[in-house]
Amino acid sequence: MRLQKIVFSTLLPLLSIVSVPVSASRQYTPMQNQMAQLPTQILKQEEVKATGSWTGKLTVDTIGGGHSQAVFAVAFSPDGQNIASGSADRSIKVWSLIAKKLIYTLRGHSNWVSSVAFSPDGQNIASGSGDRTIKLWDTKTGTLIRTITGHKDWVSSVAFTPDGEILASGSGDGTIKLWNWRTGELVRTISEQGVVSAIAISPDGKTLASGNYSRTVALWNLSNGKLRHALKGHLRPIYAIAFSSDGKTLASGSNGGEIKLWNVRSGELRHSSSQHSDEVTSLAFSSDGKTFASASGDKTIKLWNSDTGKLFRTLADHAAGVMAVTFNRDGQIMISGGRDRTIKIWRVAPYYPVPTRS
Repeated sequence: MRLQKIVFSTLLPLLSIVSVPVSASRQYTPMQNQMAQLPTQILKQEEVKATGSWTGKLTVDTIGGGHSQAVFAVAFSPDGQNIASGSADRSIKVWSLIAKKLIYTLRGHSNWVSSVAFSPDGQNIASGSGDRTIKLWDTKTGTLIRTITGHKDWVSSVAFTPDGEILASGSGDGTIKLWNWRTGELVRTISEQGVVSAIAISPDGKTLASGNYSRTVALWNLSNGKLRHALKGHLRPIYAIAFSSDGKTLASGSNGGEIKLWNVRSGELRHSSSQHSDEVTSLAFSSDGKTFASASGDKTIKLWNSDTGKLFRTLADHAAGVMAVTFNRDGQIMISGGRDRTIKIWRVAPYYPVPTRS
């Protein structure tokens, strides 16, 4: 296993992930280092605790040699200390960011792992697979707790409700299922119009969104399973959806490279763009709601202004299609997984304000 470290000037400071040698870094800096222009004086601790921005300097680290095939899914633990990755090699790997090593590998699926999600308390991981099953894992021991069956085709996506009581799953069989994951009991089945390729649950836990191959985004009342809005406008099958942190906006992406932003309450289209040259595979919003990221089969991650829908940065560090992207809770770190079998960790560099003399 190897860890490569690269530093992008517009984007991040370094984060190591595996207990292995780190290669030389390279840096691209759009602006001069502000520290170089500071007066020669000791900076107070509070003077360097400023938050950076995704429009500024970034760093990127690469975890390679872990998965033997494409990485289809990535997720942060709620405390941001660990990440989970799911792969075409049928495994889930859990990595420690602090200890800089692989904690364990979870094996048990008989086909590719399409989705992974941590429970809100961080004690469990749910995984969905091409083998039509959902598996629940104990994060402390790395052991399998239970296997949930019921879908008749591949499980495309899994997501916990914010209170951790329900696990939702979307499937190629055209259904969304809600589970009491602690018992494996099926709570409700929602029938869709075609292959359910992606699901997401709003931050308040009241709305479930789904994207399907019939080019429709659906918004469902999670408490009763009733349809609230059917959002139409995509020209190709939908592959990815994500809620903004305030739950007011939903992003959807298609296999034709389209991205659309929708008003969740009214169902109205806010913005539409077609900047990717291949399928949009994953979408994620930063915690402050200012930025959202799109991953694509065109080997790039694009960063967008959530308010205007305007593209402001393209990241092209993966050697093959990017299959998954997500932010951590404070929005300062982003991870991505790709067909190049790597996981990349992008981090915003801190901004150092000019201190005042005391």
